[in-house]
Amino acid sequence: MSDFEDYGQHLYWLAIMGEPAEDAPWGWQIEGHHLIVNYFVLGDQVVMTPTFMGSEPVSAVSGKYAGVGVFEDEQNLGLRFMLSLAPDKQQVARIGPKEGRSDNLAEMFRDNVTVPFEGLSGERMVSAERDALLMLIGLYVGNLKEGHAAVKMEEVRAHLDETYFGWRGETGADAVFYYRIRSPVIFIEFDHHRARRLAFGADAPPRAHGRQDAERKRLRQGPAAAALSQAPERSVARSQGQIDGLAMLLAEQVGSDAHRRFDCGASRSAGLPPRRHAASPFPV
Repeated sequence: MSDFEDYGQHLYWLAIMGEPAEDAPWGWQIEGHHLIVNYFVLGDQVVMTPTFMGSEPVSAVSGKYAGVGVFEDEQNLGLRFMLSLAPDKQQVARIGPKEGRSDNLAEMFRDNVTVPFEGLSGERMVSAERDALLMLIGLYVGNLKEGHAAVKMEEVRAHLDETYFGWRGETGADAVFYYRIRSPVIFIEFDHHRARRLAFGADAPPRAHGRQDAERKRLRQGPAAAALSQAPERSVARSQGQIDGLAMLLAEQVGSDAHRRFDCGASRSAGLPPRRHAASPFPV
């Protein structure tokens, strides 16, 4: 692939909304292909959503990022959780077959989408299953710094009975699948996509395009967020010399794992990966 007009490590933009302050709402956004992070700040409160992370392919076999893979933890832990459920509970968790190129509901152009509470509820899970579900949710919430993640996880635990785990697709070792975690305080989607831009041919691996969606907070809720929505936006395209600075900003705010995803999302590989294309957004 050589489309550097639409794809490439320079095609990311940083926007600052409002004026950074200790006691007034402000925020920043970094946006580019396969990466969108919205970060809202009010005092010691932060919201890192909506967030989307994706990749095509999900692993690099050549170039400077050879050997780097993304979304393996989200993929494998989600599958492991599904397989840990008893057959009758797996059946309840299934919300339909894997259909089409994408099963994500909270994607672009779907603002204010209504998503049903469906699948297996936390109320029907035994203690070990509830703990495993919390571990899976924590993988996403853990993109926040430790202190803020701990606050969010307490909120998640308080609504665990009302949390639903839904699954589409198969459960084999190389299965293509989608899963969703939905509660009054969190919304997570993980989805495998077929390759869209890379030319894999007839032997395209099933997970060539992956996508992961996590916490989606509506920043327009509440007076502080309303003030932020009225704040002026300053957007600056970044040059080669500033890319590392943006990556360091992300790493500082959301952890080294996000830094790795940022680097991988901004890179391109000429090789054909054994695993495919993945995608991901963040908690409602």
